[in-house]
Amino acid sequence: LAPNCNMPESDDTRWGSPSFSPQAWLNASLREASSRPPDAGPAEPLGVRLSVLLTKLQLQAADVDTAMQEASLTLAHMAPSVAADVGAAQEQARSTRGELAALLEQAAAIEASSAAAVREIRQVLSFQ
Repeated sequence: LAPNCNMPESDDTRWGSPSFSPQAWLNASLREASSRPPDAGPAEPLGVRLSVLLTKLQLQAADVDTAMQEASLTLAHMAPSVAADVGAAQEQARSTRGELAALLEQAAAIEASSAAAVREIRQVLSFQ
């Protein structure tokens, strides 16, 4: 960048914001360049200014592309372990359902046998 180039600062948090508008940023930068005070030195040619702005936008696009590729690779590397974890959780849920069914059967058997025993005790008590 030329030393007299007064472009809006490229605040990385602003560039990454969902509300960031490259068009608005470009227009603001061009407005700022056209409203330079006369004592600010020689004006930068518009072609140079546009070239610098385009380069900044291309660099930011490359940074976003790199971040997306890295995130995609991270997710792709995590997928097998996540799939294995989901499979293990499903198997554990099946096992737990089987154990619960067995416990319910035992409880029903205990209830049936205790009901028969209670009936016998009632009959004995009713004869006395």
